[in-house]
Amino acid sequence: MVIKDMAFKKKANNFKPNRKKRVVLRGIVRAYDAWLFNNPKALTSVKRGLADATQGKTSKLDINSL
Repeated sequence: MVIKDMAFKKKANNFKPNRKKRVVLRGIVRAYDAWLFNNPKALTSVKRGLADATQGKTSKLDINSL
């Protein structure tokens, strides 16, 4: 899903486009991240994982055992 909004407001004077002529908009959901917000089950899982991590409910994983 790509969100297009033509109601732009100038926020700063000191920004420049990158070499591909793009300007990074911080805090904006990128198109390739939008799938998460369109998938309630996945979003709930991510939120639960972030809450667990905040509460210290984490464990170490030995990547070599996979």
